[in-house]
Amino acid sequence: MKILLLDDAKKRKAQLKEAIQKQYEIIDCTSSNELMTVLESEKPNLALLDMGTWKKGKSIYNYFHIGKKT
Repeated sequence: MKILLLDDAKKRKAQLKEAIQKQYEIIDCTSSNELMTVLESEKPNLALLDMGTWKKGKSIYNYFHIGKKT
């Protein structure tokens, strides 16, 4: 199972990644650009999104209809 992880807080992201990487394949994203690329190329099964990070990129996600792809 592929899990997409989007969070701009490095410490929190590292903690989440460490906790779940033994069981799942982690796709690590730190920016809106990475998120859009990964959604197209990797087709993750699950997304763990930090809401603060998501809100920062909300206008670009709306423009490209990323919400429907997640």
